[in-house]
Amino acid sequence: MDVLGRVSPGVAGCYDDVMRALLVIGAALLPVAAGAQDWVLVDPGVAFVVTGGHWVQANASGPYRLVVRTAEFERVASELFVEWLVEPSDKDRGGQIVKQLLVTAIRPRVWLLERPEINCNPSSCTATIAGTNTYTMEPGAWTITLGPPGEISVAERPH
Repeated sequence: MDVLGRVSPGVAGCYDDVMRALLVIGAALLPVAAGAQDWVLVDPGVAFVVTGGHWVQANASGPYRLVVRTAEFERVASELFVEWLVEPSDKDRGGQIVKQLLVTAIRPRVWLLERPEINCNPSSCTATIAGTNTYTMEPGAWTITLGPPGEISVAERPH
């Protein structure tokens, strides 16, 4: 093969045979590889996912999940979502989202957010998150008190 990627005529046939063999082997292994692992499609903008804590309301309960989605809007910035998951009745299936809430108190598409943390004690759970304002480059930090589905309170904290 020369620097332009051209193969000399004598080598081309051998090269084609090797490539065909690799394609046949790859095709034969594909069903085995596909069955060995479950595939989940994840939005490429998802930067962080943190699951933890526990909520209870009426006959339902489950963990909280925080999702930070970061993408280029006017500039690279983030959105924070809180999700309330219900525990699955079938252990082979994942939990389902009961409620999803965009945290508007942390202005979406203004802050570049870091990885959140969930902290719980026996009576409540909070989440902490920090970020950088993409317009002013000032740091920010918040504590989010997590309640039953759809209920949060957000407080700015010193950074």
